[in-house]
Amino acid sequence: ISPIHNGGSLNRVMAHEIGHNWFYGILASNERQYPWMDEGINSFYESWYSQLADHHYNQRAEDAALDQYVHEKLDQPINTTADSFSVVNYQLVAYYKTSKWMAELKKELGDGLFNAAMKEYYNNWSFKHPQPSDFKASLEKSTGRNLDQQFALLDSTGRLPGDVRKNVKLVGPMGLVLEDFTKRQSVIKLLPVIGFNSYDKFMIGAAVTNVGPPANSFTFLLTPMYATGSKTIAGLGFVNYSFYPKGLIRKIDLGVSGARFSDNRFIDPDGNKLIFNFTKVVPGIRFTQREKNPRSSFYRFVEFKSYLFREQNLQFSQDSIITPTDTTIVDNYGKNTASRTLNQLRLVIENNRALYPYSGELKVEQGKNFARAAFTGNYFFNYPKEGGLNVRLFAGKFFYTQSKTTSLQFATDRYHLNMTGANGYEDYTYSDYFVGRNLFQGFGSQQIMVRDGGFKVRTDLLADKVGRSDDWLVATNFTTSVPSAINPLSLLPVKIPLKIFADVGTYSDAWKPGSGLDRFIFDAGLQLSIAKVVHFYMPLVYSGIFRDYIQSTIPKKGRIWKTVSFAIDISNLSLRKVNRNLNF
Repeated sequence: ISPIHNGGSLNRVMAHEIGHNWFYGILASNERQYPWMDEGINSFYESWYSQLADHHYNQRAEDAALDQYVHEKLDQPINTTADSFSVVNYQLVAYYKTSKWMAELKKELGDGLFNAAMKEYYNNWSFKHPQPSDFKASLEKSTGRNLDQQFALLDSTGRLPGDVRKNVKLVGPMGLVLEDFTKRQSVIKLLPVIGFNSYDKFMIGAAVTNVGPPANSFTFLLTPMYATGSKTIAGLGFVNYSFYPKGLIRKIDLGVSGARFSDNRFIDPDGNKLIFNFTKVVPGIRFTQREKNPRSSFYRFVEFKSYLFREQNLQFSQDSIITPTDTTIVDNYGKNTASRTLNQLRLVIENNRALYPYSGELKVEQGKNFARAAFTGNYFFNYPKEGGLNVRLFAGKFFYTQSKTTSLQFATDRYHLNMTGANGYEDYTYSDYFVGRNLFQGFGSQQIMVRDGGFKVRTDLLADKVGRSDDWLVATNFTTSVPSAINPLSLLPVKIPLKIFADVGTYSDAWKPGSGLDRFIFDAGLQLSIAKVVHFYMPLVYSGIFRDYIQSTIPKKGRIWKTVSFAIDISNLSLRKVNRNLNF
């Protein structure tokens, strides 16, 4: 028995394993052909026993997961062979759903009749390898009941007859902890929310959502917050409706998301502070492909979005005050609001297999007077004992849809391809969380997005960043884990993975005649990751062009820490990366 953290769990494991003396041991059913006759019936008795022995016993997690799989039409029939089950369905259907089916059968027959029939089944079929038809015939003979309707459920998908969705219920934080999702109530959660950035400062508010168990086709999330720094209302949210058609497309998501936060500030010579904000509204649609094999580790979708932005910017003007003796120029600082639109098409494929998983994304974006196309691929090479090497490939092309001019180059600057990870201003869809989106001093200014070329050495203080291109750019990024045996951080009580990164890339400007630029540039160093979300990068070796920038721009005192960059990678966080078997 593997390490178990509490007596209740140990009790249930022992009950389950002891139960195998009967199912499969003495009855000797074929677990490969009919896993439900082994694990499912046994799980029913385990559950029954545990409910009597342990008053805190519940199966909310299993019930919520099964409900989600059924809702998304990803579940398989109970009467599926072991080698045809997906990993998740084997646990949810062969074990848990079968135990629920047995409970419904017990409820239908009544305790006395059910118990007598199961004993008769055991007495008649011990050591005889019964089939499902034998189980059904034995129960029907013992009870005198026709069980065609009940046993037909073994070959169907979907919810069992007793799983009927009930009324809507509103719960708060404490009620959510105690909520019993097996009651099939549509639950609207009301939860406290806090946030922070350098401009809004501390934000406090509430989240209203129905995301989470039980599953819903219509989902929403609203998080209005009061920002103590900007004295405004900030927050984000979405509304989504999911369709589950038959055929090639298994899921269609149609929805709209939005956000409003402050992203910059300006202090005028008199000490007056102006805080600027952005608002985005993003309607979109996603088509997720159905995989022919339920055991497939592929996940593929096509997605289209339109980003609609309203952004506040600094407006500067001057007034002339004329008097008989003098003329005074007065500077005025204020805000103006500009709108922009970006259309985005994504084609994504993931293979979340255990060995050598990979993914690829083709992204095409179009805005005013430009288009941007990029491919990002990732391939993970597993090491024999632990960890592995991730290889990332990026190739991008930028297009002007009208004649290229200096003013047009300036207007599209934030969309250009970057060898270095993008900063907050260059996160033109506001998709990542930045502590200080437009900071140029302090540690917050060292935050990047691992996008485009994905280099970790920053050159933000240059008028034109190293490796920026409005033509084409290609880069390869390598990240390898460090074995525990030689990882000094493995001695810490908290596991902090240490990795080594290396980046190599080239771009169009380096290939122009007479450019004088190195055609290939590189950087490499150490990476620390926390919870797969926050990543710190310390470059140790890099091309001469980066060395010259660092030595001429960053003061020698504290230089090594000021070359460190970090990323808060929330937008790319996916449950499928945590558990490869999930595909919803």
